[in-house]
Amino acid sequence: MSEPTATDLRDNVYRRAQYQLAALAESRSKLIDEHSAAFRWLIASLLAVNGGSALALFGNQQIGYLDKFWAGTYFSIGILLALVCAYFSQGAARRMFAPIGALASFWINVESAADFDEEHYKLLLKDVDTAAAGSLRTRIAGWLSAIAFCAGVLSVGRSLLLLNNKQRGPGSSVEMQLRPTLIPSQGADMRD
Repeated sequence: MSEPTATDLRDNVYRRAQYQLAALAESRSKLIDEHSAAFRWLIASLLAVNGGSALALFGNQQIGYLDKFWAGTYFSIGILLALVCAYFSQGAARRMFAPIGALASFWINVESAADFDEEHYKLLLKDVDTAAAGSLRTRIAGWLSAIAFCAGVLSVGRSLLLLNNKQRGPGSSVEMQLRPTLIPSQGADMRD
């Protein structure tokens, strides 16, 4: 076996740089496309469920005023948090452009000079990871929007449950309706 020559090593680094550049460009393109599509769907969904629910409250006369107020507040908070999620997501995407651009420049330099600096490469990867960690606020705002929607739904459900119990009369409740009857009441016909 012969030792690799400097030309062989340079060619190897050059091929690796070309591969990394092509892979980085493809990954970046796919990442942007997927992020944009998923993000548009997520924000539209959060806005639709919270906004539609808030509008549906106005036309419903069965929901109590206090429950309507709280449900409307939760749905409005959900709308606001969906918009905050969109704002944070755009900031996170902007923060990712510089580190990814620096990484692409690194591979262009490696390709042209056939010189790979491992420490500089690790530093660039750390910058990418740091920028990606900034998307935590986006995820928190999105989940809080979904939680606000659930709180609004629970508030509406509570009001409808109370209305249902009022219509059935005193002594009726969901708990009593769900409790199995083991002993027949007095005067009940046992043949039924």
